Amino acid sequence: MAFLRVTTAVLLVCAARLGAQTGKASEAQVKAVFLFNFAQFVDWPPAAFPDTETPLVIGILGADPFEGFLDQTVRGEQLRGRAFQVRRYRSVEEIKTCHILFISRPAGDRLDEITASLKNRPILTVGDDDGFAERGGMIRFVTQSYPPPDQPPGGGSRPPDDQLQAVAGGRGHHPNRALRCRCATGRSNAS
Repeated sequence: MAFLRVTTAVLLVCAARLGAQTGKASEAQVKAVFLFNFAQFVDWPPAAFPDTETPLVIGILGADPFEGFLDQTVRGEQLRGRAFQVRRYRSVEEIKTCHILFISRPAGDRLDEITASLKNRPILTVGDDDGFAERGGMIRFVTQSYPPPDQPPGGGSRPPDDQLQAVAGGRGHHPNRALRCRCATGRSNAS
């Protein structure tokens, strides 16, 4: 029941935010909105914020796939009295204060090393590499084309666009209890 409430809440916030825009959102835009919205569902320990002025930091480790949209998404936003800030990191050693960290694909080549170095830090890790959650990441974005491979052609209704899922998991996490959040991305499957 709790998963259903969280999934519904994330979908409503995501849909409302994207619905305010004209046209369809790109996959990068949907991911940026998900990163922003994840903050609403996490309670960080007090030590995660060195002082009362510390912003809630969404970091990007490696290449930035968001095309400036993450910065636009968090601009002027606050959560529990804290402003949001986006920071970009080239290496894990640069990360001092960070609350949500998107680990981009090139950096994901060293995922085991990265997650080991962040193990005891209060950072929600998010990525989109295959095996991200199984290798120590916390939330993996999954883009699913329609119809799914296991659905027979013409079977039931199908969404017109790809959908993005955020799958919460991790080592030892039961796959049937994964939190799945979906939003249409509007990305065509032309490639």
